[in-house]
Amino acid sequence: MVAKLNNSDRMEKLSPEELRKVIAEGGGKTHRSDLMPPWAMRLTPEQIDDLVQFVVQLRYMNPSVPSSTLAAYMAAPEGVPADGRSLFVHHCVACHGSEGKGDGPFAAKLLETAKVQPRNLTDSVYFKDRKDSDLYATIALGGGHFKKAVQMPAWTQTLTPAQMKSLVAYVRSISQTESK
Repeated sequence: MVAKLNNSDRMEKLSPEELRKVIAEGGGKTHRSDLMPPWAMRLTPEQIDDLVQFVVQLRYMNPSVPSSTLAAYMAAPEGVPADGRSLFVHHCVACHGSEGKGDGPFAAKLLETAKVQPRNLTDSVYFKDRKDSDLYATIALGGGHFKKAVQMPAWTQTLTPAQMKSLVAYVRSISQTESK
């Protein structure tokens, strides 16, 4: 099996020294997958150190989010829930419903034809562990980008980064969860 390098639960069990050993000696020599080749003969110790630092940081990142999306998120001002509500009414109610419960006018048809239930945006259990940057990325890139419902469109060509952050702020308000 290929290692999931962005799985923080799994990767935090490996110290940087253990990770360095896996990279240098390969998976087979370190009682891991034989799919991981040894790199000590092809990389310098400095390159292995750089690779270890990079892999350690992966657990804190979502590699499926392009750096340009993260940069736009970071550059945008804080979201305003009231502005997000206005955008929500114009762009999201059809699927998510007027109160964000996933029961909009298109919801029944989506469930019938695509077996997709729009997300209940008031679900505090779901949203309490989600980072704002991940919510922003889902709005910007759409559900299909994250192997979720392709019916959730990518809004990056329609909405500005500030508007998408306001939608995140609005979702935080109706899910009654804290920003992360």
